[in-house]
Amino acid sequence: MDKSTSAHGLVARQPSDNPSIDDRKIKAAVEKNLSDAGVRIHLLNLVVSSGVVRIWGIVATPEEEVAARVAVECAPGVKEIRASIQVLPFYMRPFVRAS
Repeated sequence: MDKSTSAHGLVARQPSDNPSIDDRKIKAAVEKNLSDAGVRIHLLNLVVSSGVVRIWGIVATPEEEVAARVAVECAPGVKEIRASIQVLPFYMRPFVRAS
């Protein structure tokens, strides 16, 4: 885990928040949607707090970025999405392992 990933996670979580059952259900639904859409979730980070989904990381293609955003939008209970998803340059894509 690099420093930016740690920082994103700390900022995304409110210090006094414990994940509610609803947040856990939302996260599980988002993860299932991402997997069903073929998004490589091992390259993404996901935090849900009070129905707000924060997702950041990298994807291999622009199509995968769109699929990730749609997967989050379609999960029941999502109130807001804060996404910072970067698409790898084309020359780096062969080095990304398939999910």
